[in-house]
Amino acid sequence: MKSIDENVKLKGVSERSEFGFLTVFEHLKYLEVGKNLKFPLLPIWILCKEYHYSVLFAKDSRANYLTTKKFDLVFFDELCNYEDQIILTVENNKSNNNTYTNVEDDDLTPLIE
Repeated sequence: MKSIDENVKLKGVSERSEFGFLTVFEHLKYLEVGKNLKFPLLPIWILCKEYHYSVLFAKDSRANYLTTKKFDLVFFDELCNYEDQIILTVENNKSNNNTYTNVEDDDLTPLIE
């Protein structure tokens, strides 16, 4: 098997995308998602988990998630059989550490963070 040269840098998206992309593989230090995908034009993110994808989007599409102090996000995963929507309330604070409340399933908190 060939090894990947650690000096190789892949270039990503050159400007902000309409929707974003987040992955658990970044948390595991396998790759880094660029800021143009982390901070999309619209408050919609595709989430790549270990074995499938899900979606995270703002409940109010007019909310500016970069400047709005408090907003709700909806988590949707087609493989889960949820009767109710999973709503996460995000509160931006001055230190840029977001806090999450109203998470109905504590198992999702590490993934979303």
